[in-house]
Amino acid sequence: MPPVSTTEVPCAPRCAWHVCPLRRIAAASPWSLHPFLDQEEPAANLMASVRERGILHPPLLLSENEAGFVVLSGARRLRALRLLGGQETVCRVAPQDIDQRAILLLLLDEHQWHSPLTMVEKVFFLALAARCSPSQSLADEFIQRLALPRHGRQVMDLLKLLELPPEILRDAHNGRLSIATAFAMTALAADDRQAIAIILTQTQMGDNKQNRFMQLLAAAAELRQQSQARILDMPEIAAIVSDQAMNGPQKAQRLLDALAALASPDLCAAERQFAKWQSGLALPVGARVEHSPAFESDALRLILPFGGRPALEEFWRRMRPQDRGKKP
Repeated sequence: MPPVSTTEVPCAPRCAWHVCPLRRIAAASPWSLHPFLDQEEPAANLMASVRERGILHPPLLLSENEAGFVVLSGARRLRALRLLGGQETVCRVAPQDIDQRAILLLLLDEHQWHSPLTMVEKVFFLALAARCSPSQSLADEFIQRLALPRHGRQVMDLLKLLELPPEILRDAHNGRLSIATAFAMTALAADDRQAIAIILTQTQMGDNKQNRFMQLLAAAAELRQQSQARILDMPEIAAIVSDQAMNGPQKAQRLLDALAALASPDLCAAERQFAKWQSGLALPVGARVEHSPAFESDALRLILPFGGRPALEEFWRRMRPQDRGKKP
C-alpha cells in the first residue's frame, strides 16, 4: 500500500467541531447570501424537523473572538432551534485567523452542497467577494466559479439586483419572479415594483408570460403617459385580479389580453374584427386562419387538421389542378 500523503491541500480550512451555546452565536451575519430570508419565520417543515430530530446538518460558524461566533451558513436552522427553546447545538467552526478567500470557498462549497446557487444568491456572493477585496481580485476569481458573465457592464447590471426590496428578492430567489423580470424592476419606481410583484405572484405567470406582461405594461404606460402602477390600478385590470371565479393561469391570459388592448388599441380592434370574420367562415373543427404579424400585409394562411398522412394525401389529390373535375 502506498504511503498516505501528509501534504495539506492549499488554503484548506481547518474546521473544528464544537457544541456551541446559542447565546454565543450572533443572530445576524454579514456573510449571509440571503439576508432577505434570514429574519423570516422558519418554514413549518423546518420547524417540525428541528423539533423532532434536532439540526441534522450542523451550521457552519466563524470564530469571531473569545466571546462568540458569526454564522456562515445555517442561520434559519439556528433560528428555528432558538424559537423551539434550544440552548446549544453541534457546529463546525472555522478559526478566527482564516483568510477571507478561504471563508468564501467554504461558503460556496457549503451552499452548493445543499443545492445550486440561485442567481440572487450568486449576486450576494459576488458582492461579498467584492467587499473582501477592494482590488476586485476575488470578485474576478469567483465570477468564473459562479459561471457569471465576465463583461464589466453585465456584472454591474447583476449587482443592481441588490437594490431591490426584500420581498421582490425573495420571490426571485424562490422562482416566482424570473430574473429577467427582476432586472426590469431595477429601473422602476418603488410603487411600480410593488404593484407588478403583487400581480405576478398572484397569477403565477411563467417566465415567457412575465416577459410579455412587462413589455405590454411598459407600452401601455408610455402610450397613456401614466405610471405602471396607475395602469395596473385601472378598473378593467383590477376587475380581473379580484375575480374569484378565475384561477391564476386564467387571470394571467385575461391580463395579457387587457394590457394588449391598452398598449395597442387599434391592433386589438383589428384582432376582434378578424375573429368575427373568421367565425363567419364556419371552418371545420380544428381549422383556423392566420394573418400576418400586426396585419402588416393582406396575406393569410389557412391551417387545416388531418387525421393522418392518407387523409392529407387524398385531400391534396383532390386539390391539384390536373385532378380537378375528375371523378375520385
